[in-house]
Amino acid sequence: FQASVGLLLGVTLAFYYEWRISLVALGVAPMMMISAAINSKVKVGSMINIEREGGTTHSTVSETIINYITVASFANESLIIQKYKANLLEKVKKEIRKCHVSGFLFGFSQFMQFGMYTILFWSGAKFVENYNVKGDDLFTAIYVMMFAAIGAGQAQQHGPSAGKGVEAACKIYDIIDEPSKIDPFEMNNDQIFANKQNVKGEIEFKNVWFRYPTRKDSWILRGLTMKINVNECVGLVGQSGSGKSTIIQLLYRFYDPQRGQILIDGVDIKRYNIRSLRAQFGLVQQEPVLFNYSVKDNICYAKEHATVREITAVAEIANAAQFIEEIEEEKAEDPTQFPENAMQPLRGSAASEHTYEELPKGYNTLCGVKGSKFSGGQKQRIAVARAIITKPQVLMLDEATSALDEESQRKVQEALDKVMKDRTS
Repeated sequence: FQASVGLLLGVTLAFYYEWRISLVALGVAPMMMISAAINSKVKVGSMINIEREGGTTHSTVSETIINYITVASFANESLIIQKYKANLLEKVKKEIRKCHVSGFLFGFSQFMQFGMYTILFWSGAKFVENYNVKGDDLFTAIYVMMFAAIGAGQAQQHGPSAGKGVEAACKIYDIIDEPSKIDPFEMNNDQIFANKQNVKGEIEFKNVWFRYPTRKDSWILRGLTMKINVNECVGLVGQSGSGKSTIIQLLYRFYDPQRGQILIDGVDIKRYNIRSLRAQFGLVQQEPVLFNYSVKDNICYAKEHATVREITAVAEIANAAQFIEEIEEEKAEDPTQFPENAMQPLRGSAASEHTYEELPKGYNTLCGVKGSKFSGGQKQRIAVARAIITKPQVLMLDEATSALDEESQRKVQEALDKVMKDRTS
């Protein structure tokens, strides 16, 4: 729109100052616009292509760095280096071809541009000689028309990009507007809001059949029927892929079964408000997920108004209090200090300003990306503390100790034995 208005105003002003040269300029304006568009497209397009095609090379480097232990353990660095060289060589060949094409197009656009200048100035000289045209009006008309045409030509390069942007935006909004079959934020009058009074922990599967949407030819659960009583501890044993983790996902309603029914305390699970039901569950996974926030913020992630006493109590139950409180002494020898703003609690976090300093400083230590500052057993015990801070009615353990060493397994298992008492697990 801006380029169109600029071109229209340029043509109007050019005709106002000198209509003869304006007619000549209109004749060569399309060539000027094409020249400007080619010039801009070559400059912008080459930068975009370089960035896009460098993805494979960058991916090879990043994967090697992230998985260096695996690469080094097989003593196969030379293979990665050869692959990286091959990617670079292919990229160099493409870039050389692009440089030749870009150079030709740039030279051609410059040839057209200066050729048009020649035509305009030669025509202007004839008009001055034969029609007594004023020189200042002539040059004003030429340059107004010239700059308007160049601006319109440069704006044309954004047309394809704008079209791609609209197409991408449409796809994004199609996904956003796609109605979810299981919407945790859906509210209606028929929903039952789960709480500790109406959810005691009785779970029943009635002839449940389930397969994942991406694997419609493979049933994971075939007519599963079982009942778990309140405060009962049940272990599901089976080979990999037999559906143990799937049962947890069905209880959390990440999926719904294709057939059959799941009951929580005698009520169809679909009748409960999803978020309120999930709040009655606690989950400890095989690979615990910790956020790069403080230990305290990770523990009270499930309960935004948890008190200091609650945080320290669940840490004690999870056998995590000792190593968390010892972090302060270890940090005394470490000259690296975390920035103060990184130590502040999250918005909606458990600790308020007046309770923040009451916790041992170890609770304010950042966990690192994916909990990288702690061992597997330590991360798992923090995850146990997080799972039980809401005092869930149902505690689910998805192979919570399978990836730990013997000592860590013992400590985590001791913690789990404590928290599994008096609740369905």
